[in-house]
Parts: sequence; C-alpha cells; structure tokens
Amino acid sequence: MADYEDDGDENEEGYGSTDGTFINFAKNLATSCVLFTVVVVSMSLKSRLISANTSLFNSGLFIIIATVLISLLGAVDQYIYNNVVLGIGAALGFQLMNWNLDVPVVQ
Repeated sequence: MADYEDDGDENEEGYGSTDGTFINFAKNLATSCVLFTVVVVSMSLKSRLISANTSLFNSGLFIIIATVLISLLGAVDQYIYNNVVLGIGAALGFQLMNWNLDVPVVQ
C-alpha cells in the first residue's frame, strides 16, 4: 500500500491536466507564429533591399534588421535559434566553396 495520495491525472510539473495541455499548445502556437513571422519578414526584406545594384546602405540595413529578427527568435526558443544559425553557417560555407570550376567532360 502506498503512503501517498495519487490522483493519477497529473505529474510533478503539472502536465497531464487540461490546463497543462493548453499551456503547452499556447507555447507551441506562439513559437510557431514568431518563427513564421521572422521567416516572412526576412524574405520580404531580402526582396526589397537586396538586388543586383544594391547600395551599401541597403546592405547594412538588411544586416541590422535581420540581426534583430534572429535575436528575437533566440529570445523565444534557443533550440530553433541554434539550428537557424547553424543553417546560416552551412549555407555561407557552401556559398564560399562554390568556385564554379569548369570541369572538362571526357568523351
């Protein structure tokens, strides 16, 4: 026989009840909303500020606003922030490695 009361529908963190489930849903919804907002704003900024003949001012403005957006993402969810920064680093690395070598085709 157990020496404690167990109502069976809730664990130590309070999850398992309807309130805990709704709180998890609201957190996930807010995180997703912030993530998609950052992605859409970044894409629209890129299309407006970066073009073939971009000025130094537009490039700097894009860098500053993108930094603020990514840091906002870091404040919301550190895991997503780490993966986004890792992806940006990988994309820059692949872009730097693209040397456009003309390899002759042997026939």
